[in-house]
Amino acid sequence: MSPMLRRLLCLLVPACLASSVAAFTPLGNWATWMTTRMHYQMPGDIGGPMNINEEFRYNVPVLYYAFDDTFLSYFGQKGVEEVEKAIAILNALPPMSNVNLDDYPYEGRRLNARAQALSLMDLKSVTLGTMVELMGVAESPRYIFCLRDVIDATCCNSFTVIRRSFDPVTGRPSSYINNALYTYRDIFCSCNPQDAFVINEPVDSLFMGDPLGNMFGMFGRFGNGQFYATLTRDDVGALRHIYRRNNQNYETVATGVTGNGAGGAWSVPGATNSFIREGVRFGIDKVTFARVNYDSLIGETFQGITNSWTDYVITNGVMREQNLSRAVLVPDIVFSGADLLAAVVARGITWTNNPVLNGTVNAGPGMIDPGSFITFNTTGPLVINANGAYVAETNAVPVFTWGSFDSSTNVTVYPYNDSVDALENRILGATSGGGGSGNPWSLPPITFTITTDTGGTGN
Repeated sequence: MSPMLRRLLCLLVPACLASSVAAFTPLGNWATWMTTRMHYQMPGDIGGPMNINEEFRYNVPVLYYAFDDTFLSYFGQKGVEEVEKAIAILNALPPMSNVNLDDYPYEGRRLNARAQALSLMDLKSVTLGTMVELMGVAESPRYIFCLRDVIDATCCNSFTVIRRSFDPVTGRPSSYINNALYTYRDIFCSCNPQDAFVINEPVDSLFMGDPLGNMFGMFGRFGNGQFYATLTRDDVGALRHIYRRNNQNYETVATGVTGNGAGGAWSVPGATNSFIREGVRFGIDKVTFARVNYDSLIGETFQGITNSWTDYVITNGVMREQNLSRAVLVPDIVFSGADLLAAVVARGITWTNNPVLNGTVNAGPGMIDPGSFITFNTTGPLVINANGAYVAETNAVPVFTWGSFDSSTNVTVYPYNDSVDALENRILGATSGGGGSGNPWSLPPITFTITTDTGGTGN
C-alpha cells in the first residue's frame, strides 16, 4: 500500500466511524408480526421495536406525576427524594433541538461495592431508566438485531433478521451503541414451545456502556450495586431524535386536549373550541415533569390543573398556529408499590396509533397518550433456594433489595425503616457470601402556562 493511500485511509476511516458510534431503538405499539414466538410481547414488555420514523412520542409539554400511599408507606420521604432526583435529570435537559450530544458520556454507570455486597438495586437509577422507556425509547442491545420471520421446514429451519437500532443523528441503521460495536453470535430456537430470538452482544466483552433503556432487557448488564450517575449519549440522542422540533409526524391531539381560542397569524377562525385535531405536528422539543399531590387509595382530592400551550400544525400544506389546553383531573404518571413476586418494576403505557397512515404491518408513527403507571416491587428482600442435599437460609442466594446509594459509603435500604447494619447481618453474616436537519418551517420555542381549576377532583 502506498504511503499516500495509507494516509488517505487513516483520514477517511475515522470520519466514517464518527457518525456511526451511537444507536437507539424507538419503542411503540407492537406490529401484527411481532409475535411471542419471535420473543416479542413477552411478560414485562410494554411495546416493541419500531423502525426509523415510526416512533411514538408525547405531544404535550407538561406531564404530572404523583406518589400514592402504597409507595409512600414502603419507601417513605427518602424514596420520594430519590425518584425526584431521577426526574430532575430529565427536567434539566435542554430543548431537544438545542442539545449537544457531546455533553453526555458514553458510560454513565458506576459501582458501589458495599451496595453490591448487600444485593441492593438503586431506586433512582431504576426510576430514570423506566422514565426514559416511557418516553418511547426501547432496549437497543436487545433489538439491535432481531427477528422478522421464522421459516419452518421442520422447526426453526431459517430466519429473517432485521436491525432496529439507528444512529440518532443520521437515522441510519447502526451496530454501535455508546461507541461500542455489537453483533449477534447465535439465534436461540426451541420447538416445544416454539420460541426464537437473536442473541446480541458487544464485540468487546468488557464493554460496560449500556444505555439506561436496557436496564432490564434480556441482555442488559445493569445489576445489584450499580447506579447511573447521568444519562448516556445514546439516551439523550434517542430523545433528541424523537422530540426535536423538526421531526414532523402526522398526529392527533392527546386525550383531554381542547381548543383555547384563536392565536397567531395563522390561527384557526371560529369559536373557542374550534381547532385542528389531526395534522402534521412538530416535536414538542421538551417534556417537563411536574409533581402533584394525589392519592386515590385514601380519597385525597386532586385540584384540577389546566395546561395551555401554542400548537403548530400543518394541514393542507399550510402551517397554522393555535392555542390548546389540557385539563388534568388525575396525574399522568402514578408511582406506587405492590407485590410483584420476582419482578423489579411494572410499567403501564397508552399507545395511540397514527390515525391515517398505519396499516397492519407498520405500528407507527404514533403518540403516547398521557396516563401511565410505575409500580415498584414491595415484596421485600428476595432470596432464592435451589434443591440440594439441604435447603436453608445459609445457602440462600439474595436476589435484590431496594436501596439508594452513590459513590460514597452512605447507603439507604428499603423499607425505609430498615437499617443497613441489620441487612449486613442478615446477608453477610448468615450466608456464605453473597440532530437531523431540513426543517422547512422556522418556529419559536414552545411556551406554556398553567392555571389551577376550582372544584376539580380526582377519582
